[in-house]
Formats: sequence, C-alpha cells, structure tokens
Amino acid sequence: MSIAMQTPADGRNRPKSLDDQAKPALPDWRLVGLTVVAVGAAAGTVVSIVDYVSPSSGIKGAEGAILVMASTAILALLAAALFRIPPQRRILRGLVFAAALLDIIGSGVAAYFLESNALVALLAIALVGWLIAVASRRPVHA
Repeated sequence: MSIAMQTPADGRNRPKSLDDQAKPALPDWRLVGLTVVAVGAAAGTVVSIVDYVSPSSGIKGAEGAILVMASTAILALLAAALFRIPPQRRILRGLVFAAALLDIIGSGVAAYFLESNALVALLAIALVGWLIAVASRRPVHA
C-alpha cells in the first residue's frame, strides 16, 4: 500500500494529509434494511408459490398457502413503497412500517403453522431487515 505523494513548489515530495485523501462513503442502513425486507419478501413469495404447487411440500393446494402467497407479495409491495415515500411524509412512512411489521409477523406465524421452514427463515431475514431499517438513523446531509 503506497501513500500518495504531492509535489509542492519547492520540489520535495510530501504525503497528502488525511483531509486530502478520499473518504469511503458509508452505506445508508435504512436502504440496506429495506432491500433486505424486499428481497426476503420476494423470495418468500416464490417459496410460497413453489410450496403451493409442489406435491412434495405437504401443503399443496392449501388455503393457508394462498394466504401466505398474498401476504408476502403485499410485503414486497410495502417494501417497494417505503423506497418511494419521501422522508418528509413521516406519518405515512410510520403506518407503512407498522403494516410491514404486522405482515412479517402474520406471514411468519402462518408459515410456521404450514410447516414451511424455508419461508419462516426468509421472513426472519425480512424481520432483521425491518429492524435495521427502523433502527437506522437518516443520513445527515451538510
């Protein structure tokens, strides 16, 4: 690893100060959390569809599987909506965050009763993403 050198007018090489070097950008953890929720919900929708049509899943054609398909698809839509709602609309964002939490918990319980372990794991991942999104602070812009 080399230190970048700059040449001043007197011809001597000096290392650049820390202020002159590029600083890495920190990720916006709220967006990371929402991405985890969206990916978990989309994958959960796919898993619930596969469980519904697969004869080896044990829940082929069950009404509960239809419910979980719909609720995980709605969760994906809620996560997509949170990307689009501006931070100034705090009440709307809060309501959508609350609806997403209820959807994650309800879908997770339904998946548990359907004995779909993969779906329970994906919804647990979505819950972790929700927690990251809620616990993160908005980035401060100067």
